[in-house]
Amino acid sequence: MSSSPYHESGKIVNEVLTKGRSLKSLVFSSSQHKLRCSKASYALACNALKHKPLIDAILESKGSSKSDHPRNPLRKSIRFDETRNKGLLYILLYELLYGKYESIRGGGHVKRNVMKFEAELREAKAMVAKTKAGAKALSGFPEFPRYVRVNTLKMTTEDAIKILERDLCDLNSTGSKDTDGENRAQIFVDRHVPDLLA
Repeated sequence: MSSSPYHESGKIVNEVLTKGRSLKSLVFSSSQHKLRCSKASYALACNALKHKPLIDAILESKGSSKSDHPRNPLRKSIRFDETRNKGLLYILLYELLYGKYESIRGGGHVKRNVMKFEAELREAKAMVAKTKAGAKALSGFPEFPRYVRVNTLKMTTEDAIKILERDLCDLNSTGSKDTDGENRAQIFVDRHVPDLLA
């Protein structure tokens, strides 16, 4: 077995996709409440499954018109349907497109096959992010509010609200708008906890 978490994560993703079992039931031992795989493999499998709708949308898009390859869906170009270990392929595509370093470590046949189409995959990622389906898939990720406790020794709550509103206005002017054109971020004052903003 390699030291890379890719194969272990790919095996987990394969079982989730083919057997329909939940990720937690596959990974956690029921008697000892311990991980059956490394934490890195578990995290990689979680992230790949979370990004699966986006990866599927990218695979269904066509390749670049500038490339030497014919304009088939990337799923066909990468030979997704012919690949036996689809879980590993999802893991590698996640690492290449959305991973921390946006690159694939190690080597192997599947990596070489994916890397042939790296430019097309990155172009398709940008195109999918602009489409309605891509925006819908991205909106599926939960957004949690950020909480700020104002240090009243240094400034008042009203001053903090003014500063945050100014910063949000600057953010919105640079193009950080919701798909409907509404501002994504708002400031709320907590009724129960003094000097807490959300």
